[in-house]
This record gives sequence, C-alpha cells and structure tokens, in this order.
Amino acid sequence: MNIYLLILISVVVAAFIGGLTNHLAIKMLFHPRAAWHLFGWKVPFTPGLIPKRREEIAGSLGRVVSEYLVTSDGISELLRRDDFRESIRVKLSAGVHSLAEREETIEALLERIWSEERWAVLKNNLISQLNLISIRGVNWLWLDKGWSQIRVGSLLPDWTEQRRDVFARKGVHYMVEAIRQELSTERGDRLIRSMTKQLIEQAGGFLGALAGMFLDEEKITAKVRHSLIEALDSETIRGSLTEFVTRQMKLAENMSLQEVTNVLNNSDVVSWVSGLLKWEEWTDQLLSVRIDELLNRHMTWIDAQLPIIVRTTMNMLEFNVERIFRIIQLEQLVEAQVRLFPIERLETIILSVSGREFRAITWLGVLLGGFIGLFQALLLRWIG
Repeated sequence: MNIYLLILISVVVAAFIGGLTNHLAIKMLFHPRAAWHLFGWKVPFTPGLIPKRREEIAGSLGRVVSEYLVTSDGISELLRRDDFRESIRVKLSAGVHSLAEREETIEALLERIWSEERWAVLKNNLISQLNLISIRGVNWLWLDKGWSQIRVGSLLPDWTEQRRDVFARKGVHYMVEAIRQELSTERGDRLIRSMTKQLIEQAGGFLGALAGMFLDEEKITAKVRHSLIEALDSETIRGSLTEFVTRQMKLAENMSLQEVTNVLNNSDVVSWVSGLLKWEEWTDQLLSVRIDELLNRHMTWIDAQLPIIVRTTMNMLEFNVERIFRIIQLEQLVEAQVRLFPIERLETIILSVSGREFRAITWLGVLLGGFIGLFQALLLRWIG
C-alpha cells in the first residue's frame, strides 16, 4: 500500500477516534438521564455524571453559595455602600414620579395589577379581615385585658377630691352664666313668656281669668326674668347645684367602663364599636382617590423623605441580615432548588454558555488524535 495513503488513513482514524472520545465524554456529563440495565446488570457509567451526582452537586453548590458567594458579610457591605443606596433611591424616585403621572384611581391601578375579578375578591377579603381584627382587638382589650372593669376615676390624670371640687364649681359657674345669657336673648324671652302663660292657664277658674285680663304680660315676663337671675346669683342655689354636680361626679368616678357603655347604649361594646368602624365605606373612599392628585400634592415631601426611607430600610436590613440568612436557610434553599432543577434545562444553560469551549475540546481531540496517528504511522514506517 502507498505509504502516504497509509499515513493519511492512520491520521484520519486517530483524529476521528480522538474527536469522538471527547464528544462522548462531554455528552456523558448529562447522558444518559437514568441508569441502563442489560440482562439485569447496570451498564457502567450510567447514568451520566451530573444526573448520578445530582445530590452531591446540590449539597456542594449550597455550601459554596452560602459560604463563599452570597454571605451575610457581603450583603452587609453591599447595604452600606453609598452608591448602592443612591441607586435604590433613584429607582424609587423614578417609580414614584411614574406613578404620579397616572390619571387613575388607586382602585383602577390595583385592578390592572390583578384582574378586576381577582381584586374584587381581595377587596372583600381585606374588609372582612379588618372587621375581624377590629372585633378580636376589642374583645381582647375589653375582656382579656379587663378594660371593661376599669373605673373612670382611674383614667383621669392626677385626679383628687380638690380637683373634683374645682371642676364642679367651674362647671356650675359656666352653666349659670350660660343660663343668664340665654335668658337675656330673644329665645329666652320667648321661653319666659311661654312659662308665664302656662302658669296662668294652670291657675284656672276666676283667678286665672282675672290675672289674664288685668296683668301686664311684659311686666310679668320682666319680673320672672329678674327673679330667675336673682335665684341663679344666690349662693344657696349655686351651692346646691355644686353639691349636686359633685355627687354626680363621684358616682361617675366609681362607674366601670362597662357601666358607662350600658348607660350610653343598649348594645354590647363589640357591636357598638363595629358599628362605628365603617371599614367598607372608608376603603371605598381611599380607593377612589386619584394617584396623580395624591402624589403630586405631596411630591416635595415624598422626595425629601425618600433618602430617609432608604437609609432607614438599609440600616434595618443590615442590622438583621444575619437573622434573615438564618431564617431563609440559604444553603438548604439552594440545595433544594438544584435538586428540583431539570437536567435538560441545566444542559441547555451550560451548553449555551460553554458550547464554544466544548466544541473546542472536541476539535482538540481531533487534532491530538491526528498527531498521534501521524506519529504512530511515522514510527511504524521507521521501525519497518
């Protein structure tokens, strides 16, 4: 056989074997996906390296990511960096200004984020939860924490008998002055006339008729007004009123909040508070506000607060980064995700990133095989 043809065949065969070997080695990283069995015996090197060692790879990746790549110290350093905080502020500011350009209500925005049907369900659930939290909160405070048995007097700061007497005297003074002013008005004049007329009518008989005929209504009204004002100015009346108000205040001081609510309304406290908290109405009012009007009205204040919000949030995250890492258990999280990650997608990702290098390895096998074939052919020729 021609020596040159022999050398060419030797080079081609060796190059083919070298390229095929490297290509199979690369493929055996991912294939086969499962073990092959022949006559009850497992075929060697099946499944491929990555499917076979998936558990070990998952554990190793989890440790590498948690110990070297994503560490609490690294995250803390990132959170402290001024450029990172400034980038967060810029993005937040851009987001807020973008929202401020939307001529729509808060509810319309939420309906776009979720679907209209989904938002209706979420809104009803929100209102139900607010009502439930309110009822539970009132029950907890009223019953469990004993607010229903708290005495009114204990809620008044620095309350003493002297202060009670002072309040009673001032209260009577203001009340008497208010009555004096009212009697001097046109409305008070009509009231006195009505009272005088009623007294004359109640007298009845000949005496009542005679009084109605000969007594001057203006004089009687003036006389009654003067008598009432004199009575209000007397120390006896004011003292009696003060004693009455003091007794009522003493009774109120010893009343529990439960007794006060029983006096004010006939229903239980929970029902009363639930009636006062109109969550559905308040929610509708809030959601009907337009986003642009709300934000533009306070945009200067918001821009001034964004650096403070970012700084406070970053400081809080930095302070709790160790705790956050312990809570999320990064190593176990990465390990679980690697276990669940499909081998097909992993192969696609690796080939998309390293496909050129893998092809280079294949052609390197061809090149090395060709050199080996050439060397073998020349060696045989030299020996022969």
